[in-house]
Amino acid sequence: MAQEEKDWSKGMLAINPDYVGWLTVYGTTADGPVVQGEDNNEYLRTNIYGEHATAGTLFMDSIVNMDSGGNLIIYGHHMRDDTMFGEFDKYRNKEFMEENNIVRWEDKTGTHIFRLFGAMIISGSSTDTDYVNLQQWANKPGAQETRSMLQILKEKCFLYQDDLFRDPNGRYLFLVTCDERFWNGRIVLIGEELDGDSTTLVPKDTARDTETHETTQSSQPSESAEKAK
Repeated sequence: MAQEEKDWSKGMLAINPDYVGWLTVYGTTADGPVVQGEDNNEYLRTNIYGEHATAGTLFMDSIVNMDSGGNLIIYGHHMRDDTMFGEFDKYRNKEFMEENNIVRWEDKTGTHIFRLFGAMIISGSSTDTDYVNLQQWANKPGAQETRSMLQILKEKCFLYQDDLFRDPNGRYLFLVTCDERFWNGRIVLIGEELDGDSTTLVPKDTARDTETHETTQSSQPSESAEKAK
């Protein structure tokens, strides 16, 4: 008898068919399900259960083709209670970045490990001089476009680790949240996927049961918890 195919989502697709993966940013509280809606507004105030929630749900940019195996863009609210991407302010500190730069991404293709190498602050308004169109780098932009992307990131990032190798044919991850220090500001963390058995880089004291996923999202988080949209 053929072995029954395992559910790659570990039960999450039964909760929400828009589920596309599980994100863990080690060293922070960012550890939860990621969905992808028809547009980038659908999950701003909707949790994984489809209910209204101030914190919304971590969500993949709607422009990302999950079958491309290319670059990813994930958004999350910056919450005062440090949930979602609420602890990303800590990445303003170089030492924190160097000590907490491993990201785990699990989707239907398996487990992928990224290493954060850059952090930048940009505007969310396309008319602002500090605006950067991250969507142009989604999916597979090509080697030349990736070289151009890396040069722009090096110029824009307030933290950028030059000592880490950048592959023009590599895969990159963008994690985006709001920065209330600037009007319509955004904090963006950038990571590069690592090759080989990179799961050995995952901090041992953060090991968890990978056979199931559990989400602690509340349907009605406090309005006072919200820091930025």
